[in-house]
Amino acid sequence: EGILASGAECVLIPLWPATHQGSRLMMNAFFSSLLYGSRASRALSYAMQLVNKSQKYGHPANWSGYMLLGKDIILRDRAVDLARSLRSMLQAPQDYLIAGLKTLQAMIVTSLKHLAQGQSQTEPKIASRSTIESKVGSINGWEELLTCNGFHFISPLKKDMQSTIVFPEHDDSGLQKKTHRSIEALLGLPSPCLKSFSILCKHPSIARPLLAAIRSGSAALSSSHRPDTAIEIQLEREVWQVEECSTLFYHLGFSPNVKSTQTPWIILQAPAKQLELKLLQYATTATLAVFGELIS
Repeated sequence: EGILASGAECVLIPLWPATHQGSRLMMNAFFSSLLYGSRASRALSYAMQLVNKSQKYGHPANWSGYMLLGKDIILRDRAVDLARSLRSMLQAPQDYLIAGLKTLQAMIVTSLKHLAQGQSQTEPKIASRSTIESKVGSINGWEELLTCNGFHFISPLKKDMQSTIVFPEHDDSGLQKKTHRSIEALLGLPSPCLKSFSILCKHPSIARPLLAAIRSGSAALSSSHRPDTAIEIQLEREVWQVEECSTLFYHLGFSPNVKSTQTPWIILQAPAKQLELKLLQYATTATLAVFGELIS
């Protein structure tokens, strides 16, 4: 009560001593789930279930003696974490980036299938951290991406044990599905577009006008019924002049109208037959994914 009175919102207290390694596993799982974005009560429930299902520490003495006092807090905005992790990953060399995205996409797909089969009725699914690290390489952001999607990194209790990654226990917010769509969109873009996004994501002020222009092109193409229809979109000159912006739209199929080169707005155009609706949809999803909280 003294800790709560001093300003703490939530306190987790043990009701009796537990084994050192059992407590360590319990706290690791609890704080991993809490940092994932689960409320404190759900994080505690998850940690109890995980320890209960472990072979060595499943005795109730190791997991049942914990109580939460105070508010049922939540710590993280996982959508913000997702966007930040993708921006970080985009800074990697392209070969490493693509390999890393494919590895993470496979893990997300496996997780969604596991949850669809009823995860609560099976043992927790785990993967070797070293195996995943060997596939994603040295790129930054991959751990944060998995963490915000509910994957828990469990440190070894003994020196001769491996670090593991525990798959999520739920996807109540639908973030894993959003992550799946985001990675799918990034992998669906031409390589030069990925390079463009790695530069453009450093300029938060262009997020909204960039998204508006891409969406405008996608909407115009969707409503076009003739292949020779001219699709036109407007983009602020200041946005157009940002490094790699022109490259992005060029590889989406657009080129500037020379008559608009001296106006505050650049008119980008292309015949409908030159554009791919799927590519514009990927670019829209990628923009939302990379800029995240800057657009919402």
